[in-house]
Amino acid sequence: MPTPEPISKRTFKLAENPLWDSRRKLLLWTDIDDGTLWHYDPATGESASFYAGPKVGGFTLEDDGALLLFRVDDIVRLADLRADAAVAPILDVSNDATMKRFNDVIATPTGNVLAGTIGADNESGGIYHIKPATADTPTAITKLWDGTGISNGMAFAGSSLLWTCSTTRTIFRATSAST
Repeated sequence: MPTPEPISKRTFKLAENPLWDSRRKLLLWTDIDDGTLWHYDPATGESASFYAGPKVGGFTLEDDGALLLFRVDDIVRLADLRADAAVAPILDVSNDATMKRFNDVIATPTGNVLAGTIGADNESGGIYHIKPATADTPTAITKLWDGTGISNGMAFAGSSLLWTCSTTRTIFRATSAST
């Protein structure tokens, strides 16, 4: 069996959310506590930061190559991976006193996003359903569940959403016809 090798010589504070961008042929990830986003190019062996700002708990890749960044108390759109690229505001959720920040996110098979949070305390937090804007409708956000503590490790298994609550060290399953 091959030996795992680091892809970067840099040490990260809290690297999470590795996501392969097949269009750019880059591995993307967030260093949450550093407030940076990174990419690694396997063709060159180089890694570089392309975003610095508020902490990004998770992000998803849109059809046009832009990223949706789920930050401390908002969701923004980053159109490209230039270090000086500006973000476009999508949603402000700073009025949700039950959360400290967004944490793990996952794109659904239907093109929506499920976003977990780190709760303001062990009994708060939640998981949100985000439906991106279309030509006819604005972006919509709905809280699906309250009291999820620290939502982490999201995955789909058939029609079920699985997630870990890092607070209670429990794995949950929710089954839905469509997301």
